[in-house]
Amino acid sequence: MTPVLQALVVADRVYEDKGTGKKIIAGTFSRLLFKRPQQMEPGKPLTVPPSGAQAGSPFAYVSLTDIHGTAELIVRYIRLDGQEGPPIFQTDKIVVRCEDRLATVELAIPLLPLPIVKGVFALEVLCEGQLLGSHKIVVDEAPA
Repeated sequence: MTPVLQALVVADRVYEDKGTGKKIIAGTFSRLLFKRPQQMEPGKPLTVPPSGAQAGSPFAYVSLTDIHGTAELIVRYIRLDGQEGPPIFQTDKIVVRCEDRLATVELAIPLLPLPIVKGVFALEVLCEGQLLGSHKIVVDEAPA
């Protein structure tokens, strides 16, 4: 039986309220902007770009239901814009166990830093080779 993906969100951070168990998803995004590195000019100081211009090491928030027993998940980051190839990165198998198929299982999965290269990408969640869903991320150069 294939689980049902209820939500897939990419965010800067995913926190959990210890009292209630609620997840707090902060800094969601589907677009990243970058600035080309500055060229050193004699006598001109370098400027530090504002924060939020890079993804750092984000998290994937995944909400699943309809799991009975175990499900083996893989999360991978791929390119979608005609330069497809092997995944840029993917997790090892994530084994999820749940005996109540009506229960919701929430995961906060730390990701590697996302490459800051112009293009269209997707974060995908697969269960035993079957695509459950994806989240598209567009990476582009920031306007001057």
